[in-house]
Amino acid sequence: MSQESTKANHNNQRRDSWKEARAAIDFWQALEYLTPQSPPAVKVKDSVWEFNANASDDEMPWKDPEKRLIVDRQIGRNKKFQIYSGIVGGNYFIETARRHLGAPVIDKTEMRPPSSVACICINVDAQGIASGQLFVSTVPWAMAEIARASGKDATLNFRGFFGMEGREQELRSKVQDLMVERKLLAKEPDAKLAEQINSNENPDLEAVETPSATEATGEISDARPAPSAVRPITTADIVAITELVFELSGWRPEQQEKWRIQAKQAPEKGKDNKAASQEDLLNSFYAEDLEQLGEAVARREYGAGLAAYLKGEDSTGRVDLEARRDKFIEGVHPSRLPAGCWPAKHPLVTAQQFAVNAVMSDLAKGEGLFSVNGPPGTGKTTMLKDIIAAIVVSRADAMLSFDNPTSAFKKRIEIEDYTYAAYELDARLRGFGIVVSSANNGAVENITKELPGLAAIAEGIDIDCFSMVADSVAAPDKAKTREMNRERWGLFTAVLGSKANRNQFAGRLWFTESQKRPKDGKPLPPPDPLRLRSLPDLINTGEHGALPWDEARRQYQEARRKVSGAPAQLLTSSAVPSSKPNGPLSCTTELLLHCCVTSRLWINEVFPAPFSPARTVSDDSLNSLSSNRLKPCTRSFEIIPRALSVVLQSP
Repeated sequence: MSQESTKANHNNQRRDSWKEARAAIDFWQALEYLTPQSPPAVKVKDSVWEFNANASDDEMPWKDPEKRLIVDRQIGRNKKFQIYSGIVGGNYFIETARRHLGAPVIDKTEMRPPSSVACICINVDAQGIASGQLFVSTVPWAMAEIARASGKDATLNFRGFFGMEGREQELRSKVQDLMVERKLLAKEPDAKLAEQINSNENPDLEAVETPSATEATGEISDARPAPSAVRPITTADIVAITELVFELSGWRPEQQEKWRIQAKQAPEKGKDNKAASQEDLLNSFYAEDLEQLGEAVARREYGAGLAAYLKGEDSTGRVDLEARRDKFIEGVHPSRLPAGCWPAKHPLVTAQQFAVNAVMSDLAKGEGLFSVNGPPGTGKTTMLKDIIAAIVVSRADAMLSFDNPTSAFKKRIEIEDYTYAAYELDARLRGFGIVVSSANNGAVENITKELPGLAAIAEGIDIDCFSMVADSVAAPDKAKTREMNRERWGLFTAVLGSKANRNQFAGRLWFTESQKRPKDGKPLPPPDPLRLRSLPDLINTGEHGALPWDEARRQYQEARRKVSGAPAQLLTSSAVPSSKPNGPLSCTTELLLHCCVTSRLWINEVFPAPFSPARTVSDDSLNSLSSNRLKPCTRSFEIIPRALSVVLQSP
């Protein structure tokens, strides 16, 4: 070993991974807190205007007839306004931060001028009535922390802004008090009407019908206040709110730019406006999560996945699979294949199978992190399906240990010294759930909706795992019936995230009534065969299609035995001659891989009719295969155990 590598290893051994994890989180958090959001650019065609602090109230776009006409033409009658105040110039913000940090002056001659920084955003309705929703940037508070630490040998700590007892909550509460005092918000809101967030049934009415409310979380609600108690916001109000925010944050900029007011489309009444109302317009998407992570890391309460992500050690050595053919073949050896794969029309290509095998092997012993990278369209989602299938089969293996399925549930749980009649899942069945997460909500929903679709599985594989419930759960918001033709093979994934999505999923899955009894006591009419169906409804009527537990276990065990013996059977049959000069069996593994990718093996043994594909490979054809007849690898070895049909149909 060279002296340099010995020194590097010694340095790595002396590193404190916990301290490095804390430092990484703190640095990341600082970047997010000091990466501000810009106010909208001033464009009349986009209904964005700028105003001085001494502007007349009659110039506001909810009062000025000319501006109102522009907004009505561009946005329509259903509108709201967002007031951006406390705007700081980009150069001033950067220079002030660098001065407090003791950073040297930089030459900005050839740099693009930085954008302005918006510190406050106030929402008002079509008449200028404050909705109660306020956004406050982390920038003033973070700048105050930097100023306090300036010139001192102290570590910057940006924790304490978010959370129930954080500075943001204090700011919201104090601003709400100020708005009530100035008659911008009602003092005693109506909680029921508060649910009508940002709704504008008739924007031209002088009186506003719905009051403001404070949510259980303490956040100022986005519902409108009662007309008798409030008035439209004025420039003096905006000045007062802005000054209070800077005072409580501990930092007041010496220079401020003009305010900007933008007209936006207001959500229609009855729509899910909650998600939109909770979107933070001024802060990083990750800022609050990073604060929670920082606290967890400080308590040493974090998992192996996050630890691997924050690792400060040098990267592990890379292996070039093009050059190291032996490593590649080893990675796709039949002995490393998961017991199950997704019942798709086409099996994975070799590189995809290598990734699946590596994921399941590396993470088999516990938590961790595995990254698969590739541009769009390279099959990452396809590969994900096989990982999911392998996890489903692993869960099925755990289910086998229960002689009686009801023993997998503990009927009563205790929370804060109170016992509830609930069902706690046995520890052996935990840890098989999968969360698909992304900064792109659309990407997550697409994957979640795609997996249970009939198009996701091969034709001829007739899997039905509560498909009526799956179609009911995925039906449009106000639908009363399912589509005529079945669209999903089973109840497999759920689009969650927002409160509305969670409520709809829970309601459709568990609480959809089969038929409501007439109040007059008359006999029930024949049920609509396409009505929405819940899981309890299907079980109570006996339409679930699941096998008795003992039979399901027997079939699964039989399929599992066949699958477990398949790789060994193929290895025994694969002693074929090699075209390479260094021995007849030197290329056995590579030839074996080629054999595996040419057809689907043993599927007809694993699946009963009608699951059997037409193409199989016999032992004779396998033994007669020679290297000069092999085509390039384009398909991977595939085993689809009956587990996917049996387990998914079992309640």
